[in-house]
Amino acid sequence: MFGRSRTPEDRFTDEFVSLINRLPGIARITRTDHFGIEVRRAGEVGSHSIFLGNLFAEVKHLDA
Repeated sequence: MFGRSRTPEDRFTDEFVSLINRLPGIARITRTDHFGIEVRRAGEVGSHSIFLGNLFAEVKHLDA
C-alpha cells in the first residue's frame, strides 16, 4: 500500500477485522475484493461471507 492513502473503508475494515479476530473460535479472516470479508471458524469446513458496505453506511457518521 505504499504511496496510497487509506480510505475510510480501509480503516473500517481494519477495525472490524481486529474486533472479529478477538472472538473465540475464529480460525481465519480473509478480505474480499468487494468490501467484505470471509470468516472461517475453527472446526468448520466452510466460511461465512460478511459484506461490510451496508454496515459502513449505517455507522460512518458516528464518532470513533
